[in-house]
Amino acid sequence: MEHVPTSFVAGTRVLAQHGAIPIEQLRSGDMVLGPGGRPQRVRSVGLVALSAAVLDERPAARPVRVRAGALGPGLPERDLLLAPRTTVLIPGSGIGAPAWTLVNGCSVTREPGGGVVHYHQVERETSMPLVVEGVLADVASNDGLTSQMLRARGQIVRAAGLASGVLEGSIDRCDHSGISGWARDVDFPGFAVALEVEVDGTSVACIMADQDRTDLIAAGKGACAFRMVFDPPLRADRGHMICIRRADNRAPMPRGDVLLDGAPGLEFALAALDDTHVRALREIIGRFS
Repeated sequence: MEHVPTSFVAGTRVLAQHGAIPIEQLRSGDMVLGPGGRPQRVRSVGLVALSAAVLDERPAARPVRVRAGALGPGLPERDLLLAPRTTVLIPGSGIGAPAWTLVNGCSVTREPGGGVVHYHQVERETSMPLVVEGVLADVASNDGLTSQMLRARGQIVRAAGLASGVLEGSIDRCDHSGISGWARDVDFPGFAVALEVEVDGTSVACIMADQDRTDLIAAGKGACAFRMVFDPPLRADRGHMICIRRADNRAPMPRGDVLLDGAPGLEFALAALDDTHVRALREIIGRFS
């Protein structure tokens, strides 16, 4: 994801000492209210302006729109526009999730390009969340997907009247360093699909198929690409079975299984040499270095 810091689009109403005000009106020293009306002082405010050209080049930096009522009755009170990595508390779950993980193409969407976006940042003297449009935001959270986030996401998806449709996609590249491909819901093409990656039968990550890729856009499939780097890389001297499933119901993705062949690596080869051969090899390398 693009590293746009925690921030909100101009016009977002934040709960301050004397009521809700547009976030761009906050100044250093102002008092804002957190959970239960607890006050916290604003230490500084910042502004990041992203042009239409920049957003065209970095579509993952476009704001996320959480529509009024998407998180529950009256939550948020109005459409909430925020940076993709800004976290919001999912009511009733106690879970904070980055906005980008909640995109479903219906009640939570990615804004289109075409104009300048002004992101406003608010640094406070405490770590308490802000209350924006009636929702707690800037709460503690992991940036990646977790099983708890997926359950919370499912709650929002069901409230929007969406269901899991037919999944299509494929793994286009897979090696010991990473994996990439695409996946989309045929029945709900605007729905960003969450995927679970398994290596040798163990779940290692959850990722979103929501990235732009030129060939997929040209084919009319939309932003449905995914890419993941294995950190650390998988051992190259062993074979591995890679499987990708839909995260919400664990349905296998078509063409979502890959068997990686193992190849003896340098460490494996050196381990087979005795000390005499190792010294000789180092002497040869030293002549050419």
